[in-house]
Amino acid sequence: MPFTPGRPVQKKLLAALAVALLFSSVGPRFASAAIQVALSPALQTVAPGGEFDVRIEIPSSGSAFNAYEVVVQYDPAALTFLPKSPTTLQQGALMLGGCAPASTFHLFTAGGDSLRVTNSLLCNGGSLTGPGNLYTLRFRASNTPQVTSLSVRFKEFFSAGLLVTPVSATGCQVGIGIPLDVPARESGALRVQAEPNPAWGSVRLTIGGDVAGPRDVDVLDVSGRAVRHLARGLNAPSGGTSLVWNGTTDSGARVPAGIYLVRVRSGAETRFTRIAWLP
Repeated sequence: MPFTPGRPVQKKLLAALAVALLFSSVGPRFASAAIQVALSPALQTVAPGGEFDVRIEIPSSGSAFNAYEVVVQYDPAALTFLPKSPTTLQQGALMLGGCAPASTFHLFTAGGDSLRVTNSLLCNGGSLTGPGNLYTLRFRASNTPQVTSLSVRFKEFFSAGLLVTPVSATGCQVGIGIPLDVPARESGALRVQAEPNPAWGSVRLTIGGDVAGPRDVDVLDVSGRAVRHLARGLNAPSGGTSLVWNGTTDSGARVPAGIYLVRVRSGAETRFTRIAWLP
């Protein structure tokens, strides 16, 4: 369901946008342009119970803006939000560098599974295009190994009071005790690679290693739950072997589109690779 600001928030946001509008000329209601916003890093692995940061970033230069409202959604069963005090310290360098001296309207609200950020430059003619960091959010991971996702639930960007469209957004994934960023190839180590990726219909999994031995191969969803047990005690020679996954569960049902993890275990070693499964 789209996020709708409450009446007090609307009043404060409109006040901030009115100030931004005073510093610039009046134009059309909408500014047709393009902005990309992303949660970064896209993939990271943290220890159970560990603390880590997620940044709201503009990854590349786009259309100018001087105010925004973004709502980040997360799973409170997997992550605990840790606010800074005061919360203005969560503002990123890109926003703070938009005026000299730094001057912003800032409103932050945490509740349930969502974090809402409202931020506006308060200076004559100030605007931003990126790239850079808008905001930083700190979390503590749960003690349960799993993969969890954060997403941008709502986003609006303004230029001198005009709504900038379109705005695209990408989320991020966090592996709690489950590595998501293992290099595709490590000399002398277990490794796994998926091709093609993104995949549709079927995907070939190439499992390598310099030492022969049994391999267990499983496909997991982003919560860490096994949806398909592909192999148990697979007798893999040194140099590697391959398997094909056709996108079905152990019961034979087709999996929905989304992100899946392939886990390969051999003795004390475990490796993962991601698959983007297309509809």
